[in-house]
Amino acid sequence: MRNGRFVIAYLIHELGDYYCKELEVGAMQRAEEENIDLIFFPGKFIDRDLSGEIKYDYQYNTLYDLVIEDNVDAVIIAADCIGNYTTKDKIAAFIKKYSEIPCVLVASKEEGKSCICYDNFKGIEEGIDYLINEKGCRKFAMLGGPASNSDCCERKESLVGILEKRNIPFSDENYVEGHLSRQNTEQAGQLLDQNPDVEAIFCVNDECAVSMYQVMEERGLEPGEDIYILGYDNSRLAGQMRPTLSSIWADPMELSRQAFDMALNLIRGRKTPSRSLDTMLVKRDSFGHSTEKLDLTVWDTDHVKALYNKVFYRLQGARGVEYKAYQRVMRDCVALISADLYDPELHSNLKEHVREALDSGLVDYADMELLQELMDEIYEQISAGEERRKDRAEVRQGYSDIFRMLVAYQQENIRKVVDENDSLDYSLKMVAQDMMQFENGSDQNYSIPLKNLPYMGISNAYLYMLKEPIVHLDGEILDTPKELYLKAVLKDGEVMNITSTHQKISIYDLYCNSYIGDERYSCVMLPLYSTDELYGYVLCDLSKQVLENGEILVNQLSAAYRMLHVLGKAQKIMDQLEMSNEALKRNNIILDNLSKVDQMTGVFNRRGFYEAAEGLISDAESRDLCYMILYVDMDNLKIVNDRYGHDDGDFALKTISDILGQVTSKYNGVMGRMGGDEFACAILYDGDPSDVKDRIRNRFDEFNTSSDKPYNVYASAGVYKREKDIKRTLEEILAIADEDLYKEKQNRSKKTAKE
Repeated sequence: MRNGRFVIAYLIHELGDYYCKELEVGAMQRAEEENIDLIFFPGKFIDRDLSGEIKYDYQYNTLYDLVIEDNVDAVIIAADCIGNYTTKDKIAAFIKKYSEIPCVLVASKEEGKSCICYDNFKGIEEGIDYLINEKGCRKFAMLGGPASNSDCCERKESLVGILEKRNIPFSDENYVEGHLSRQNTEQAGQLLDQNPDVEAIFCVNDECAVSMYQVMEERGLEPGEDIYILGYDNSRLAGQMRPTLSSIWADPMELSRQAFDMALNLIRGRKTPSRSLDTMLVKRDSFGHSTEKLDLTVWDTDHVKALYNKVFYRLQGARGVEYKAYQRVMRDCVALISADLYDPELHSNLKEHVREALDSGLVDYADMELLQELMDEIYEQISAGEERRKDRAEVRQGYSDIFRMLVAYQQENIRKVVDENDSLDYSLKMVAQDMMQFENGSDQNYSIPLKNLPYMGISNAYLYMLKEPIVHLDGEILDTPKELYLKAVLKDGEVMNITSTHQKISIYDLYCNSYIGDERYSCVMLPLYSTDELYGYVLCDLSKQVLENGEILVNQLSAAYRMLHVLGKAQKIMDQLEMSNEALKRNNIILDNLSKVDQMTGVFNRRGFYEAAEGLISDAESRDLCYMILYVDMDNLKIVNDRYGHDDGDFALKTISDILGQVTSKYNGVMGRMGGDEFACAILYDGDPSDVKDRIRNRFDEFNTSSDKPYNVYASAGVYKREKDIKRTLEEILAIADEDLYKEKQNRSKKTAKE
């Protein structure tokens, strides 16, 4: 609890994902209404195969370790979404980490936990019955989701049970398991191959339906004509697909609002049984294009409500100003349909009430295709009966006026979207503009990247850095530090640096300290990292811009703080060099780089090696002997230094020097340390270069087997073999060997610790 206010953590699987955004908005609404502090932790899918641009996305999952019993009052977890690519056992293990905290699961089920899920059966039954009764379908198939996801399993079980009750067969051939994403073209193709005569396909969510549409198009099949397609979620995507996708409406915002209420009940010690949320069918063109005829000759409250829930499904069940505005418009329409004589007041009222409905924002929640069909049907009924109606011209004009009002409203919405996008582009530009304007890596510069965050709608941000960056590899368990360092704060749009004596913050106080203050917040925690190095975290306001482009912000901030870290290290090195130079001058010591011997390893340094190697090459060429030049680089020196200390890093370098010395002496050669973790060898040998590489690798294997160190020592080697009749300088030869070394390093493993 913070200043008498509860703190709730919300664990999700993405920041900008449509489903997650709906969850976030729903929870933020309830947090504001209840005066609760809310923090989102947008990790990534557990066990997802990472490659390319998302290779290091696993760093996001370190966010989950920042939620512990003593720094939040409750946790809400979208567990099955986070575990979309993993097993049920791993999902259960993930949930168990929070067993000491009051916990609510969203769209997930776990024995002994309070869960809020969709009533998958109800909406699916409505969709399947429509396909059976109205379209005559008897051959069904399903493109499903991961078996570890309880919602996916329930949706499959619902389909199978519904078909079984109606005596329609469904076998293993009618089902293919996929993912909850658009990366399902292979699975969609397999399903069509296994079911060449299929009439209707149920896709476990709308994203999967995108893959099905794509494969059908490649095969010359049309959704809604050749095969009926049913999706799930009824996301905005469903209305944008062509043909539009029939889908099961499941409201993630309401799901999240109820999850929030359940978390509050748990905090307050109340009984909190699991709940389910109703779903419903929204029919579109993937069920075949058809317009339902309406009977609006008399007022029917239930029928009017049903139309409202169908067309304005994003406000399903709501009875606020939007519904009242809708009711007034529908009453006017019924009155006009029933009227025999022209009544200008009815036309005037209809226009006024349509204007009020637009002002209420009702249309923002409409399926525009269904709304257009409803308007056309009402117009036909109002204008029907040439003999009965004497005001057809007025009806046409009234409809035209209303249609223009709707078009103008939509154009204004489009303009707002364009303006928002332009504003967002400008915001990102401004945030990036001064992001890396650093002169050095001092603590005073840590506030610079926060200065332009207000352009992203962020008024408050708290920069928590690790004492030193942690090398965190994929699949490793991160030992979360008990303390972080608050380097800088953005408070109400004003930036301040935190002095070093006040920076240390316990993990228990990350969301409750004097710098955060007393005002209620809805925030998001974001990681700061570069490749496998984790630098820290930033806790900031969850604005609309962050919802849309939070990962871009992470990339920019991470690059900035990586640069600051590099500058800081460089400054320390410069200071040390300056001190060393002064000491050397005072003691009249000859600088090491004037010597031929490397002080740490006792072998030649660069200068010494060049002289010895050039002598060997000259002698070999004069006697027409073959020689090889090796360029050698230690594997993972940085990881050894960071994890085990620089003494062990020095030990590893000395070990490499000893092993290379042994190999070199066998071939009557010379070797030296070129600097850092790089070595070079010159040997007299006329065999295969791979034999020399194997000998070096074997010597390292022998050493590591007998060594009591907790890590392995290895080095990669590139080789140049003399090319007769071609004269090259030693510099050119080393460059060629270095190119071969680069190829070797591509296959180098980052796993250093012994099993």
